[in-house]
Amino acid sequence: MNSQIQYSYIYCKDKPKFDEIKLNFLIFLLAVFSFTAKAETWVQYEESKKFGFIAFYLPTSITRDNQYRTVKVLKTYNKPHQLSDKESDVLYRSTVVTQLINCSRNSYKNLGMQLWSDAGASGTLLRDFDYSKKDNWEKTKENSIQSVLHDEVCLRF
Repeated sequence: MNSQIQYSYIYCKDKPKFDEIKLNFLIFLLAVFSFTAKAETWVQYEESKKFGFIAFYLPTSITRDNQYRTVKVLKTYNKPHQLSDKESDVLYRSTVVTQLINCSRNSYKNLGMQLWSDAGASGTLLRDFDYSKKDNWEKTKENSIQSVLHDEVCLRF
């Protein structure tokens, strides 16, 4: 009986174990799903041919506090835009704005804005503005691009 157990052990040792293959495959799938779950997926909510940009929001960035929602908004421009300030002239292709939306008062304010050299908030971060201390609330205008974002964020989240 002892030789039979030893023979089974040697037989399994020389061949790949089916359970090991299943386990390795499951680990691979888990790694793939973990990576894709953390990937940022921007959702397009509007396109402006007049101003030449496509607007997206990031669902994973949305936070909720009573009537307030915080959301990141990406605008990718068809052509480079220029910002002239005291420091220098900057050409950028996209912006990421962090907005605070007051759903009950139908208003919003920008907490910060980043200017990026390439489309899709890629390339080089050119400027990073902090507006969080400013009281720059604006009313959301009816039938505007902002109103589409307001409805999307306030009604869905």
